[in-house]
Amino acid sequence: MLVAFGRQAWKEVAGHFPDPQPELKLKGEVTRGTTDVATTAADVWGVLDWKSGRVEGDATDQIMGYISCLHDQMGPPPSGRYLGVTVWLRHGTIDTIEVDAADIERFKQRVR
Repeated sequence: MLVAFGRQAWKEVAGHFPDPQPELKLKGEVTRGTTDVATTAADVWGVLDWKSGRVEGDATDQIMGYISCLHDQMGPPPSGRYLGVTVWLRHGTIDTIEVDAADIERFKQRVR
């Protein structure tokens, strides 16, 4: 079941992840981590996190941490926009956020 939804979910989001980079280690100004999938090959750069456990709250801060690191390491993407995707395999859902540099700065201020 998890694998089947994982395949379906990837088909839905793969267009946002050209040249996907698996297990990308990131270190930023205020956070660090390893995102499951990242891309910097499109106008909107993205990170994706696969979740195989039960939903235990909102994963937005984790995704924002990855995006913040990507921004710190690589600078802004051509569009100035970032996409964050969380795929909840067990529940068959996909959460997405789209943020810009101002959102990243607000996140950094909050977690400092």
